[in-house]
Amino acid sequence: MTLERYAGRLSWSIKRPTLPGYVCHITDFDDKGVHDREVDVYATGRRFPPDDPDYIGSGITDPEQLVIVYDLEKEKKGENPWSCAWAKDTGVVQKLTLSEAEDLLKTWGVKRLNY
Repeated sequence: MTLERYAGRLSWSIKRPTLPGYVCHITDFDDKGVHDREVDVYATGRRFPPDDPDYIGSGITDPEQLVIVYDLEKEKKGENPWSCAWAKDTGVVQKLTLSEAEDLLKTWGVKRLNY
């Protein structure tokens, strides 16, 4: 496991994750150091060519991944704190509900971390 700290961000990732599976967790902080967001990233191991013209033909590939975000600021405002996005192909990112994201993880044989 690798732990990294940047200004306003603390993250840890699994060096050689079993895929499909959980690969990374990010904790974000606002300018005052208040914890305001949690991010979990899952990947299948499938990769596809990037759509960024700077990387086309470079041999670099993008991972198929699912990102699940919990926003504490939205929770404080009484809004839905969950947002999910599935990068599933070159240039294709699909927004999902939390329920849809959990269903997708099940098709990958992965259980969502819930801590």
